[in-house]
Amino acid sequence: MEALTAVAVLLAALIALLTSLTHVLPFGSPNSSTSSTSVSTTTPGQSSSTATHQTSPTSAPRAAKVHPVYLDTVPETEGDTPTRGEVSIDHKTYMHGLQFRVGGGVGVYAMQEATYAIPKGAQTFAAVIGNDDNQQDPSVHLTYEVFVDDRRVAIAHATGFVHDPPIKVDVTGASSIKLVNEAASSNNVLANTIADWANPVFR
Repeated sequence: MEALTAVAVLLAALIALLTSLTHVLPFGSPNSSTSSTSVSTTTPGQSSSTATHQTSPTSAPRAAKVHPVYLDTVPETEGDTPTRGEVSIDHKTYMHGLQFRVGGGVGVYAMQEATYAIPKGAQTFAAVIGNDDNQQDPSVHLTYEVFVDDRRVAIAHATGFVHDPPIKVDVTGASSIKLVNEAASSNNVLANTIADWANPVFR
């Protein structure tokens, strides 16, 4: 009987030990040291799913590219009408150009001018200037002037085959451009020549 009693006491002790082990907190319980930072969304009637948000880096917008617009393809809005097409300065031929005949003599004026609308989006206007290779009197001195919105922004000179460098002006936000050629001086009051604007282009 004593032996059975000892066995019974031992079994009771084992049962008590097993019962105490079942109260240990399971792994992943709210008191566990490991936590999750995922954010999940649940739609009624569906299982929850983790929402992932990715943000792409924002790149700066590119400036709109302005295609070249040659002035000999743009109609005059007022003023004189120059000859359009090929011009020759310093024995170099340019496919795009404007020609004004300026000077003295019958049917020739001491000043020629023409006004044009500036294409939308244009930022600059540039042109090679000079008296045409086919000039009658190399003594004629011409001025080449550019007005943007009625304000003079550039002036250049040419006498015979000698001329100033190309003209380049800012036309950003402007609406009109005017080209003016004037005979500044000549040894012959009846002399005249051809003023060339070669590759006159908006960009």
